[in-house]
Amino acid sequence: MEYREIIKTYSPYVYLHPKDKYRPSTVPETLKKLEIWHPDVKGPLLGVGEITPENLLGLNINGEKSVCYDFNSPSLSRFYFKLPSNKPNPLDLSTPMYSFITTNNSDYIDITYVFFYQYNGSTACNGLLPFGIHTLDWERCVMRLVKLPENNYKLEEVYYAQHAAGKWYKVDEIEYYGSHPVVYSGWHSHASYIKSGAKIRICCCGNDYCKGDDDFLWKGEPELICNENVPSWNYFTGNSWKKGGVKFPMWRKDWMHTFDQN
Repeated sequence: MEYREIIKTYSPYVYLHPKDKYRPSTVPETLKKLEIWHPDVKGPLLGVGEITPENLLGLNINGEKSVCYDFNSPSLSRFYFKLPSNKPNPLDLSTPMYSFITTNNSDYIDITYVFFYQYNGSTACNGLLPFGIHTLDWERCVMRLVKLPENNYKLEEVYYAQHAAGKWYKVDEIEYYGSHPVVYSGWHSHASYIKSGAKIRICCCGNDYCKGDDDFLWKGEPELICNENVPSWNYFTGNSWKKGGVKFPMWRKDWMHTFDQN
């Protein structure tokens, strides 16, 4: 079974919260709305409409992408993004999600599905307090597949990531839409859950809320971003926001171990 066939077969369907203003997006589309800043420079280095996936590489050390697998490299840059306007983006259920495959041992592979949003809204005290908001929100779930004879695979576990944590679930513990595992996306936070309803956090001050509504069921086509035809933007070593925000998936050491380049 080829990589592209695998990621389509096991791709999750995501229930977006109907009241969430910040919908899934793509990196190239979001770059058109961003500015690039550096903490030692006054004002933006690149303004709205000036950033392209290609010219991001010019901001890496020496403009290179050769350090993309060296997570300990000192060349990780201090550039970061700003979103001058957090105007909600329209709902487009055809927006693709991203994916990559890691082969950590000979017995199984992991498929990480990455959900990208241009903005993470506040959930503090039902969204009334401006806590937890930031530019560029990367969320994920992971399908763990056991290798079978004749290049076949079987889904064994699914990881649902929530904020800085997450949990593995067996296949009989989760919901499905047809053959696709279901993810419930938290309102504004976009954290991934196995069921609808309120998720109590931080003494009820940072609760997540999920709701299943077929009018907001995202079945985005997964695009491979690490195993082959790596998009140039994924090599950018800067931050998603000023205070050391998360980096692009290529640089998320906590998300992956080794890349299978076949």
